Amino acid sequence: TPPSGNPLPRPGLPAPGNNTNVDYQVIVPGGSAILRSRVNSVEPGAFRTTVNGQTVIQAGRFREQARANELRQRLIQAGLSAQIVETEQVSLPTRPTTPSGDIVYQVIVPGSSAVVRSRVNSIESGAFRTTVDGQAVIQAGRFREQSRANNLQRRLKDAGLDARIVQTTGVPTPTPSPTTPTTPARRGEVLVMIDPGHGGRDPGAVGNGLQEKEINLFISRRVQRTLEQRGYRVALTRNSDIEVDLQPRVNIAERANATVFVSIHANAISLSRPEVNGLETYYFSSGRSLAQSIQRSILSSTDLRDRGVRQARFYVLRNTSMPAVLVETGFITGREDSARFRSNAAREQIADAIAQGIIDYLR
Repeated sequence: TPPSGNPLPRPGLPAPGNNTNVDYQVIVPGGSAILRSRVNSVEPGAFRTTVNGQTVIQAGRFREQARANELRQRLIQAGLSAQIVETEQVSLPTRPTTPSGDIVYQVIVPGSSAVVRSRVNSIESGAFRTTVDGQAVIQAGRFREQSRANNLQRRLKDAGLDARIVQTTGVPTPTPSPTTPTTPARRGEVLVMIDPGHGGRDPGAVGNGLQEKEINLFISRRVQRTLEQRGYRVALTRNSDIEVDLQPRVNIAERANATVFVSIHANAISLSRPEVNGLETYYFSSGRSLAQSIQRSILSSTDLRDRGVRQARFYVLRNTSMPAVLVETGFITGREDSARFRSNAAREQIADAIAQGIIDYLR
C-alpha cells in the first residue's frame, strides 16, 4: 500500500514535482465485478485495466495532481484502497512549430473500455477506439479549427470526461479515389460503396494480436471482388492502409452517386471479456432493410452469434443520403471471433455473405 497522498512514480520517471509531462492515474487494486461496481458508485465510468501487470480498477486519470488526490480521498472515504500512479502523458505538451494552417486538433479521452466509448458517443456520436503515442484512447473528433476542438472538449468535460486535445502536424488527410472510375453512377445504375473502417495511423480496435483496420480492408476487398464477379459496379472509400476522415468517406459516396453504402468494422470490448462474441449491423434511417438483409445472410452462412440489427447515429450513417449500414463483423477481443479473424477462409466466408446480403437487398 502506498504512503497516503503520495503518488507512486512509474519506473524511469522523475520524482513528483520535477516532471510536468505526467498524468495521475487513480486506481483501486483488484478486478472483481463487485469492486468495479463500488468504484462506479463513487466515480462513474471506472473500468478494469492493468498496471505493472496487476489487475486494477481505474477510477480516473488527470493532469492535475489535486484532482487525482480529491478523487482518491472520496474513494478512501467509501472504504476503497485507492492509489495514485504517475503515468506518461498521452497528449503533446507543446504546440508543434508548424504554421497554424498545418495543425490538426484531435479530441481524445484516455481509455478504451466500452463504458468510456459509450459515454463519449452520448456526447458526440461516431467516437471510436484508437491509439495515441502507443496509448489506447477514444477519439471523439478531429478538426482543423481549434475553436471546434475546444468546444467539443468543453462539452465532454461538462459530462465528466477527461477530454484532451492533441495537436498533430496537419498533413492533409488523403481522400482516395474509388478503385473503379470516379464518374458518378448514371440514373438507374447500381453502384455499391464499400467503406473499410479506420486505416493508416488509426488502427481501430486492437486485441489478441489483431488490428481492426487490416481485417476491415481484407473483408472489404473480398466483398468488392465477389460483387464484381456477379456483375455489380463497386467502389471502396480506401483501398490501402491510409487514414481517411469520416467526412471524406461520406463525400466519396455522395460524389459517386452510390446506390448503397456499407461500412465494414470489427468490434472490441475488454480483453477480460472473451465470452463476448457476435455480429451486429447498424443503420440510421433508410438502411434498415439493407441491414436486415446483410445480418440474415451472414447468420445463415456462418456460426457467428446474433447480436441483432440496431439503429445508431454513427457519422457515416447520418450523413449519407443513400441507404447506409455499418457491419460489426465480430469481436477481435472475443475468444470465438478472434480465432475466426485469424483465418482467411473464415474472413472470406463473412465477406461473401455480406456480398450476398447486398445482392438480396438490391434484387
